Amino acid sequence: MGCTIFYKGKLKSEYTFNDIVSIVQKHAETFECLLNIKENIVEIKFCNDKSEPLVLGLEDTKIDGFCKWNGDIEEEYYKILDMFIELKPLFKPFRIEDDFGIWENYLVQNKPCKIIKRSICTEQEQKLLQRIINNTEKGYSDIEMEVLDIMYRHTEVAPFSKNICRLIVQDFIELFDIKSLSSEKHSQIIKAAN
Repeated sequence: MGCTIFYKGKLKSEYTFNDIVSIVQKHAETFECLLNIKENIVEIKFCNDKSEPLVLGLEDTKIDGFCKWNGDIEEEYYKILDMFIELKPLFKPFRIEDDFGIWENYLVQNKPCKIIKRSICTEQEQKLLQRIINNTEKGYSDIEMEVLDIMYRHTEVAPFSKNICRLIVQDFIELFDIKSLSSEKHSQIIKAAN
């Protein structure tokens, strides 16, 4: 597998060249390579005799370079990407590209999921859920339809939020003791809604 990796970034002010070195040293242990560190340059020489060295040269807090990697084992390439993932927080901006878009795909695959499963905890939440369930078993009343039209006429309501809108309308009807929509009640609703 042969691929060229392009990298570019500006080191954040709170980090130093030594922070880069410590991350590269840690990851270099997983590669078959020789590490050469001098002044503001870290050079990774791959032992496969097919790839160019990967050089992270820090010049005025910036790195800008590329490496042609030609390895036989695909996992080795992913180890390099893992190193860049760990280096990423040290730079702003930080840009990595490669010939085949492997970097972008790898980032997506390794991105942590931020969805947290949550159970209904409070009694109030359970009551709201029960009201939504009960509402699905019966149709809208005429007064609910009229108030819904007044409150949400010019608003596009997503399907999942229609149940919530109905609860709001039901609470509104109860709060204002609305039995029918006279012009006086209509004005009162408009005023309260605004």
